[in-house]
Amino acid sequence: MTGGSDLIKVFNVTVISMSVVFLTLLSISFILQLFKVVFKEDKNEKKVSKTVNKSKNIKNKKSKVKSDVDLSDNKALVAAFTAAIASSEKKRSSNIKIKSIKKVS
Repeated sequence: MTGGSDLIKVFNVTVISMSVVFLTLLSISFILQLFKVVFKEDKNEKKVSKTVNKSKNIKNKKSKVKSDVDLSDNKALVAAFTAAIASSEKKRSSNIKIKSIKKVS
């Protein structure tokens, strides 16, 4: 065998091996994209069910809350809102940041 024919065989093996790897990666990518479609969770259903569960919890509790907070003091409002959000979300109040307060009515 000559050096030229060995070089062609090496080149053929390299191209075939690279093609096999590329096609394998492409098929794995396709399968992963297919998983996103097949196992997709509808975001609207999740939000609706979460909202319904929260409204049921609020209606079931029916507890009276005393309002001893001076509404003119923004720091007290921020503290009250932070405590209320932390209580309802069952999170630590240090993880909640209130950026602004706007009066609705």
